[in-house]
Amino acid sequence: MKRIDSSEALKLISLGKPIDRYEIDMLDLTKIGTEINVAITVKNSIINHFYSPSIKFQQKMIIEDCQLSRCTFNYVYFVRGITIQNTVVQSYLDLEAGGHNEEPFILRHNTFMGFVNFFDCWFKNDLIVENNIFRKGSNLLGNKEEPYGVRFEKKPMIRGNQGDIDLNGEGERSDNVILV
Repeated sequence: MKRIDSSEALKLISLGKPIDRYEIDMLDLTKIGTEINVAITVKNSIINHFYSPSIKFQQKMIIEDCQLSRCTFNYVYFVRGITIQNTVVQSYLDLEAGGHNEEPFILRHNTFMGFVNFFDCWFKNDLIVENNIFRKGSNLLGNKEEPYGVRFEKKPMIRGNQGDIDLNGEGERSDNVILV
């Protein structure tokens, strides 16, 4: 696995090329902009901090067979959907106020070591969450009576998961850092 810096990774992404078999300390997609119009594929890679709050992804994102130490997806719109599969996320994963997908949002065969926060998410199209391990749980199906509970336009497909996914609140946020 080749180690590359953030600027090299951002150049590959801007050119529409996949990130495959790389180790990256910080992948800060806000340096590309608040709206990204290229498909992003990250495979077989280790990323210490995948940082992308407040971005509107106009094309599909795929994260597959990766290890992510920290991942920040607060306030992110995945317009063309996202697939995260066979990936380990080592800490709190914040998807707060995100979703807004016109194409499927898929979480499949992942291990989430920290809490996964879906606070105030809105899924406009398919949500598929299957065969994941949620070590510290999630609020995906929690906060039901609250105005910030997850909103589904279509019935989600949720099956074969381990861990509590109907917790209330936002989990322990102490290991989540929005600011770089």
